[in-house]
Amino acid sequence: MAPIWGLLDDYRTRLRDGGLSGNINTAYVERANLTIRRSVSKLARRTLATAHYTAELSEHIYWWLVVYHFEREHESLRTKRAQPKEGKGGQRATLYQNATPAMATGSPSSVGR
Repeated sequence: MAPIWGLLDDYRTRLRDGGLSGNINTAYVERANLTIRRSVSKLARRTLATAHYTAELSEHIYWWLVVYHFEREHESLRTKRAQPKEGKGGQRATLYQNATPAMATGSPSSVGR
């Protein structure tokens, strides 16, 4: 059985090359679908902001991809603070600073953030 965008064996080979089991896990696909649908208002269900034009929807999705992958702070890219930041109102001090991908690479555009 061949999916629309390629052969199943090709996908399994790519997954194995990436260090995975080679099985397509629908939970990951559904999680990605939910993240995109909740983030892009034009794809949200029961809303007045439905996408009427393909070009408009495409632009919105590309904009979201850039923000999600490059501008948004990722906890997995966090770095340990040299000096813990004191918490407010009896909260613990924060030991780590979340970072955007640009901050993690030390990009000049991330200075002063």
